[in-house]
Amino acid sequence: MIENGASPAVHRALSVLEVTSRHEHTTPGVLAEELGLAKSSVADIVSTMVDQNLLRHHSDGLGIGRLFEELTSATLGSSQVLGRFASRWQRHELLAEHTVTVQSVVGTVSLCLEARHGSHLLPCTPRPGLRTDTWTGAEGEPILRALQVDDVLQSIESFELLGPELSAHTRNTRERWIHENSRGGQTHPMLSSTGNLEMNVRVALPEGAGPTTLTLHLAPQHPRHDVSRLHEALSAFAAWLVT
Repeated sequence: MIENGASPAVHRALSVLEVTSRHEHTTPGVLAEELGLAKSSVADIVSTMVDQNLLRHHSDGLGIGRLFEELTSATLGSSQVLGRFASRWQRHELLAEHTVTVQSVVGTVSLCLEARHGSHLLPCTPRPGLRTDTWTGAEGEPILRALQVDDVLQSIESFELLGPELSAHTRNTRERWIHENSRGGQTHPMLSSTGNLEMNVRVALPEGAGPTTLTLHLAPQHPRHDVSRLHEALSAFAAWLVT
């Protein structure tokens, strides 16, 4: 939620980041429409934010800038994990053809910290800074199944003020689902709200780091015959990241 007490310039910049982090494809036109600003004003804001590494250009729009990568080191508890992830992925015989991300659960949001894109087309192409809700109202997203109950509940409690207000019934339903399904393991791809199939493996980061996974993104029509092999490779990759 953006605080209205911020100065107009800061408020607009935060609003731009908020919209960009929630959309796979963000353009100046989309920003102007959603924020109710003139396209010329948005162009000036975007230009300044790109110069400050708060945003960056992609072939099909805008994304969160490289300054974000520096800030994620605190979330991971290490500045080396993302670098190791990037270098290992591109040399991995099996996983390099697939899109793999490093995700962190922050309250009720799954935050993409880093992404490497494979050759397979997906309904949603994840990018650093992209946020997705972990709770759809009926059940949790696949990432929650790869984490432990205590990790999920602690993250929700720590960032409770940043999330939407929920009724007591919804909170109880969510907590019951987490206790029943957040068992620290997900062995088969499951459909996420992005439209991608996801397979998540928990990354055992140092104490104090946020709940984090290595996430494999697959197209809904992906054949199931190599799922076991992919899970084994992803698990080994996640273990290697912290050795």
